[in-house]
Amino acid sequence: MAAISAALYARTGAGWWLFAAMWLLPDLSMLGYLAGPCWGARCYNAIHSYVAPAALGLSALLFHTHGMLLPVALIWANHIGEDRLLGHGLKYAEGFGWTGRTWADPVHSALRLNRIRARVLPRHKRPHHQGCAKADQNPLEHEHIVIAP
Repeated sequence: MAAISAALYARTGAGWWLFAAMWLLPDLSMLGYLAGPCWGARCYNAIHSYVAPAALGLSALLFHTHGMLLPVALIWANHIGEDRLLGHGLKYAEGFGWTGRTWADPVHSALRLNRIRARVLPRHKRPHHQGCAKADQNPLEHEHIVIAP
């Protein structure tokens, strides 16, 4: 996706100065982590999803706009493609380092499996769910690491 979006950007005729200036803008979504890991993951995932750049690019093509919509959509898609290429996937609410790739790490996998097991308990045996307040706590705090077969 990164190569395709860069090639399509080159065909738009927009300047490469714009590409360089706007390429890191999606990473401002990491500022959501200042409100905690749950909100940070929500902000990061909303911006690092292909839905918005695809909608922006499609609207630019459908409405025949000759402005900046298509180049911005392609820069955004290129940023997401490069992030995926470098291994930065969408984030879990447990924290910035928790992505789909942390499943390969046995410690993170065990912690995640313990959380899943807690969710599938019968309702009367579940701990009270506190939404983001619970996820904003340190995921390693009060966790027992159990690596089960």
